[in-house]
Amino acid sequence: MKILHLTDFHFDGNGKYKENEIRLVEALIKSLKPYKSNLDFIFFTGDLVWQGNKIEDFYKTKELLLDKLSLELNVEKTSIFICPGNHDVYRHQELEAITDSLEKVISIEELDDMVLKNNGRTLKASLENLNNYFNFQSDYYQKHIEEKNDKLIENLYTSHKRIVDGKNVGITTINSAWRSNDSETDSGNLMFPITYLKEAIREIKNCDIKILMLHHPLHDFKHWNQFALEDIIYKDYDLMFSGHVHNNRDSIHITSGIGIYHCTSAATLSSKNDSMGYSIIDLNQESFELNITNTIYNKNEEQFYFGKAKIVQIPLDEEKRDQNKLRKTIRKRFESLSNEANKLFLSYKEIKEENDFLNLFTPPIIRLNSQTNPKPKNKTKFNIENIISNLNENQVIFGKDKSGKSAIVYKIALDILRDFNELQMLPLLIDCNVYIKKESEIDVVDLLKNFYEINRKTANELSEKYHIKILLDNFKENESIILNPIENYIKANKNSSIIALGNETLFVSFTGGLIGDIDFVSRYIHDITRVEIRLLADKWPNISPNKREKVIEKIHTVFSQLNIPSNYWTVSLFIWIFEKNIDANLGNNFQLIELYIDSLLDKDNFILSNKYKIDFDDLKDFLASLAHELITNYHKSSYLMKYSNFIKFIEEYKFDNKRFVINTKDLADLLIEKGIVKSIDSDKYTFRLNGVFEYFVGHYMAYDENFRNKAIRDDHFYLSFKNEFEVCAGLIPQNHEFVEKIYNKTVLIFEGTNKILENNTIDNLLISKVANTFNLSSGVSKILKETITDSLKPEQQDSILESISPSVQRISDVKQKKFYLEISNDSDDLENALYILGRVFRNSKLKRNDAFNEKLFDFILDSTCTFSLSLIEEIGSQNVTEMGDDISEENLIKLLTQFLPIVAQTFFYDMSIQSNLEVILIEKIEELKKFKKGNELKLLILYFSLVDLDLKEHFRYLEDIIDEINIPILKQTTVFKMYLYLSFKCNGNKYLKEKIEKLIKKQELKIDNNQRIGAIEQRIQSVNKTNRNY
Repeated sequence: MKILHLTDFHFDGNGKYKENEIRLVEALIKSLKPYKSNLDFIFFTGDLVWQGNKIEDFYKTKELLLDKLSLELNVEKTSIFICPGNHDVYRHQELEAITDSLEKVISIEELDDMVLKNNGRTLKASLENLNNYFNFQSDYYQKHIEEKNDKLIENLYTSHKRIVDGKNVGITTINSAWRSNDSETDSGNLMFPITYLKEAIREIKNCDIKILMLHHPLHDFKHWNQFALEDIIYKDYDLMFSGHVHNNRDSIHITSGIGIYHCTSAATLSSKNDSMGYSIIDLNQESFELNITNTIYNKNEEQFYFGKAKIVQIPLDEEKRDQNKLRKTIRKRFESLSNEANKLFLSYKEIKEENDFLNLFTPPIIRLNSQTNPKPKNKTKFNIENIISNLNENQVIFGKDKSGKSAIVYKIALDILRDFNELQMLPLLIDCNVYIKKESEIDVVDLLKNFYEINRKTANELSEKYHIKILLDNFKENESIILNPIENYIKANKNSSIIALGNETLFVSFTGGLIGDIDFVSRYIHDITRVEIRLLADKWPNISPNKREKVIEKIHTVFSQLNIPSNYWTVSLFIWIFEKNIDANLGNNFQLIELYIDSLLDKDNFILSNKYKIDFDDLKDFLASLAHELITNYHKSSYLMKYSNFIKFIEEYKFDNKRFVINTKDLADLLIEKGIVKSIDSDKYTFRLNGVFEYFVGHYMAYDENFRNKAIRDDHFYLSFKNEFEVCAGLIPQNHEFVEKIYNKTVLIFEGTNKILENNTIDNLLISKVANTFNLSSGVSKILKETITDSLKPEQQDSILESISPSVQRISDVKQKKFYLEISNDSDDLENALYILGRVFRNSKLKRNDAFNEKLFDFILDSTCTFSLSLIEEIGSQNVTEMGDDISEENLIKLLTQFLPIVAQTFFYDMSIQSNLEVILIEKIEELKKFKKGNELKLLILYFSLVDLDLKEHFRYLEDIIDEINIPILKQTTVFKMYLYLSFKCNGNKYLKEKIEKLIKKQELKIDNNQRIGAIEQRIQSVNKTNRNY
């Protein structure tokens, strides 16, 4: 029985590609001439067309490809079978509610119930995206029904029976594209109801040969669905044909019946980087021997080349039983490792299917060079698939502390187990720490035996038959009890390789080469960017879109402040904290920082544990004292304390605090285990994260007045305690004396800068300083309209923000406080001093001190203005006339964000504003409106800070800004700021977008009343149309 397997034609219907498609079909038919009248079936496994939105494209493909093959090769049309692929889908036609409800399905039972309930009405509603394909399929298979009596032509499957050489052949096609809603994220998210697969099998159960066709490989289905499908397919079918991956693959799977052969053919027509070709499979129906020939298409020569034929025997009986047992063990290991991986979350006890490890895992950034390398020559990125598929090299992946190394090694292990049938690879996960603690040398074959529940003889056989991928977590390059036995194993078993995950430190400068006697190549984990953070946040359930935007914004703010590295673990923890406290008012950054620290300390489990006699606050007080000890007595050693001194400090602390009852070693082990402190150079200890260290220094500062006052008085270190003073203010928000001391010190620091206010208003100074520095092009409005065309999609926002303010590597390790010779009047010192006052002010809650609060707020506002004006000399000319017509959206937004009045407003907002200051902002606006002359810059700062708190709630104040601001440069600033709102704040809200556009038009007419509103509207409509087409 001979079968021609084709897949992924991707007919475009575009004149640009028509000639390529015609030439390819001609070459295809020419290469198949030897098989004329000698093919029993032609299978086409999906992606007939490039896009499923035009039904006529399906008929054109039939005419160009399928009908010509039938005619030229003399194959009956009723012997040609098709199934749908992801490109055959017309996306976004089904109701969003249907999509959402199906995405929440987490089991086979739920899925079957969903498609069967309401007499299949839910299923029918979920098929809207494939209506064009179904209409075509109905016509296409009409001849099959009439001439061959095919009975079951359904939307989720079709069933066919034929006779070849006296043998009954049953063919099932299934619709794997049913839940293909996004080709980028389909993998691991597809579903197919088991009830319909069983129904299809019943129709062909008495056939001698049973064949399955589908587009996607089985590993593209949700893992619980994949396993259920495999159990049935591998048991009941003899051959399986699929497409989608655009490469030739052949594999044999063993089941409780006979073996099953799986053919994945190359794409027939694809992009320049993918393999193109087809496969011919010749099956001896008596012996179940397969003769397989794959072809590759040379585009330049327009010719198909035949590969060397492969002879494959589908195994029977004894071997199949062993293989089936192994497959069940692999399934069991997959489930147990999934449960272990879930424990990487602090929230693992609350894990559900929709938010488990595999669903929430976000691809890491892995590169050839360390993130500490400022100018890497090679910027190659590696994904998990690249790393797994590298069979020829041993790889060591270095990552900073808490960079997600264990998450990566678990993901690799789970992917290999899930895709065992395609990869023919077995993982062996080894936690090096376990054996280092035991000081016992490992035995690789013994570990294989235990992991896969087999005897030693079978373990050795597995080493010969499959590629063994040894995964080393917590790898240390000098541990002989790990390296020596692994070295011996890989020398004896050439079909094996290593992926090791180890700590990247300042002392690790490994660039590839020998570790022991094993040759390794090195890879490095980098911090994730805004793009990956959004991907993770988008996956997180139970967070509304509005809340999601807020949490992403807070991640950037808090992580930057505390020098927390952006990686899979830290970001997941933050999102989990946010989700747990989703209804709380988290406008206050200090509250978020406290929640983050409490979660790092595992507060909930600590409180519930009966293991300790101290309470959680006792633990925090101890850590504050430890931080104080390090900051005061260990500055010269970069706050590193020998282990013996660490133990001694605990003993002394317990002696001074009689109610602090805990075993000394238990406390030390607890802090190391929870990752609060860590060892450096094996015998020196400090806090793991600099931000946590600063928090506890601030904690101590709050309750030790002498230490607090000393920090305020000391000009050499005062500016180094920015974060500590903010924490202190959050812990003692009603301490008037503390706030006043910070205020008085800042007044002295700004004495010279603020002198210019003695005889001038802010606005006069602004006008005089910018006269020759800020020039506005008369065509600026046109350029803005033609460049910032619409509200940006979230991923566009992330890309632009990343280019404006890159997620540079944050040094999370504890670092020495900067020593200042003096506090000078340079911009860095002024910025840090005002920052301290602003953060202390916003965290303070001084009651019955309205006069002082107002004086403080006025000083911060005035000083923001004078400080910003002092930057003019440093910033240099901001000549907007140089803005060309071809300026990119990214560069234009960069320019807008660096425009001085916007710099001033953004600095004021970031430094001192949070939601509980809303009333103060409104009252100050009303006060300054009465004395508007000389205060317009301050009004602009206040108005936009209020709107930044909540654009929707305070939108009405944008109308006020247009009415109140008259200074030309500030009027133009309002337009700039509203364009930034249009780009970054609308997020698909059409009503908000239209309102902002209306205000922009109104303000532009005020700026230049020579413009006609009709012309403005016409330009915006034209630009929006262009943007939609894009």
